Amino acid sequence: MKLPIISSEKLGWDNVRFFYWPSVPAHFMYMDEANAEADSKQVVTIYGCSDGTPESGKLHICPHGYPSRLIQHGFSLFIIQIVPSFLDTIAYESGYGQIGAIEIKHKAYVQDAKLWQLGSWMLEEVRNGGVHGTLYRDSLATMTVLHLLQHYALIAPLDSAPNRSTHQQIAEVIQYMREHLESDLELTELASVANVSSPHLIRLFKKQTGYTPHQYFIRLRVERSKVLLQYGKESLKAIAIQAGFADQGHFTRLFKRLTGITPMQYANELTARR
Repeated sequence: MKLPIISSEKLGWDNVRFFYWPSVPAHFMYMDEANAEADSKQVVTIYGCSDGTPESGKLHICPHGYPSRLIQHGFSLFIIQIVPSFLDTIAYESGYGQIGAIEIKHKAYVQDAKLWQLGSWMLEEVRNGGVHGTLYRDSLATMTVLHLLQHYALIAPLDSAPNRSTHQQIAEVIQYMREHLESDLELTELASVANVSSPHLIRLFKKQTGYTPHQYFIRLRVERSKVLLQYGKESLKAIAIQAGFADQGHFTRLFKRLTGITPMQYANELTARR
C-alpha cells in the first residue's frame, strides 16, 4: 500500500485526520469494497479529487465505506477522516440532536467550494508542519464538522438562546486572547471562557467580529508586533517569539498577509517618519 505523501498522523490531529496524494495510488482503484467498508466504518470520510483545475474538484462524502468506483486515476486525492465521537459531540453542542442520533448523507461528485476550501487549508497546514498551532487546527476541524451538519445531516439544528450577552462573552474571549498571545491556545479553552461550546463560539465570534477566533488571534499578534517594532529595541526573531509566532518566517508571512508589507519594511517606514 502506497503511503500518503502528506499526512497529519505525526501532528496530533486526533479528531479529524488528513491525508494527501498528488496522484491517486493504484491500490485505491482496485480496493476490495467489502474490506474497505469494514476498515472505514468507524469514521466519516471525505474524498477530494482534482486534476489540478479549479472547476475539476469533486468531493465524495461517505458516512461509511469506500467509493472506489468514484475515484479517478490520474487525479490528486485528499482524504479527511472524522472520528464519529467528535462529530457527535459537535452536533450535540450545536443543538443538532442527541449523541448517536446524527446521520450524514452519502453524496458523490459534490462541488462544494466551502468544503473544498477547508480541505485546501488543511493541506496547507499539514504541509507546513502545523505551523499555525492548536487553535487553527481545532477551528478547521470544528468548521468542517459544522459544514457537514449544516448541509449533509439528516437532522435539522435546534436553536438555543444564549444565557449571557454575546457582546460580553466575546469581549471576555478577546481579553483572554490578549493576555495569552504567546500561548498555543485551544478552541475549547476559549469556549470555556465564554461558557459556550466550541462550535457555538465560532458562530458567535464571527457574527460579532467578522472573523473566526483564530483569524482574530493572528490580528492581535500582528498588532502586538507593531508595538514592539515601534520601540526598535528587539530583533525580528525576538519580536516574532514575543508576539506568539512560531518563528521569524511565520511572523513575516502573516504580517505581510495582513498589512501588505514585511515587518522590516514596516520598521523602516517608522524610522523614516522620525
